[in-house]
Amino acid sequence: KLVPTNLNVIRRLSLMYVFMGRRLDAVALYEQAVIDHPDNDLVALQLKLLKEPTREGQIALQREHIESLPNEIDREVGLARLAERAGDKAEALIHWRRAAEIDPLVSQSLDRTIQMALELDDWDTAEWAVEQARAHESLEVEMFEARLAIRRGDYELAAKKLTELIARERGHRPARMLL
Repeated sequence: KLVPTNLNVIRRLSLMYVFMGRRLDAVALYEQAVIDHPDNDLVALQLKLLKEPTREGQIALQREHIESLPNEIDREVGLARLAERAGDKAEALIHWRRAAEIDPLVSQSLDRTIQMALELDDWDTAEWAVEQARAHESLEVEMFEARLAIRRGDYELAAKKLTELIARERGHRPARMLL
């Protein structure tokens, strides 16, 4: 029986096993991967996740791993994404904003901050994100301003911002779609 050692192959094959209802095969694959790659924390984490039967337990394992990351921005982005997957938009917003405060231009932190803020009608945070985009000369500041204007019902301002962006960026596709 051939057992892959390439981690990309292992990841994809284990996903296929899980989708096919063959979770034990995925576990066996990762048990061998832990032996083949003893220093890879993500391989060990994946094995724990496969063995954990509950969604809550899996989220707790992921949170524990993310909180152990040495880089603060990686922790905040990871916790934000985990909260989003868990359906907790308020928690996600907290972590996206913290990530944006650390480095507004990393991992779409401003974009995700404004999106979460708009979904939660948190106008103060949405305006803060727009100001940060403006201060850091983000190419997407007009998109942020337009999305905020739309949520507030100011369609004229939104159209103006989107038109400016389309003119400057030669037909900016997301702006055209939003307009």
